[in-house]
Amino acid sequence: MKYTPLIGKRPFLKGWDTRGFTFDEAFNYPKATGCGLLLGPISDGVMALDFDGPEAIEFYENHFHWDSLLTSTMIWSSGREDRFQVAWTVPQECWEHLYRHPVSKNEKLDFRWTGTQSVMPPSYHPDTKGNYFWVLNEPPLTQIPDEL
Repeated sequence: MKYTPLIGKRPFLKGWDTRGFTFDEAFNYPKATGCGLLLGPISDGVMALDFDGPEAIEFYENHFHWDSLLTSTMIWSSGREDRFQVAWTVPQECWEHLYRHPVSKNEKLDFRWTGTQSVMPPSYHPDTKGNYFWVLNEPPLTQIPDEL
């Protein structure tokens, strides 16, 4: 997996989406307050599903099996209520068909891929004044369920 240094929740280096660092390099980069996981092929096919409130949870529950999410792969949160991210690996034969896409109509559930990053634990969250934390299964990742 490849990472980028962040200030708050934002990358600050020119070309951040194509410059991959190790976790330690990104997290300890001068001025950085955390690091973001680069998504897509640069990180060997890691994708994230970003839940941004109860609407995202409701959408997921209405379209997919909740159990496959809760027993699958790594999940982390900023500590804000009903907000968390889930990451999986995607088989290489699917990569050419993927792109960043707000899944639900209200854009509260977001399929994150190339050209995006996800803030990782224990990065600092500017709104909560705390750190991101693991909810379930700190890495390694598992492969995305077929239904997704």
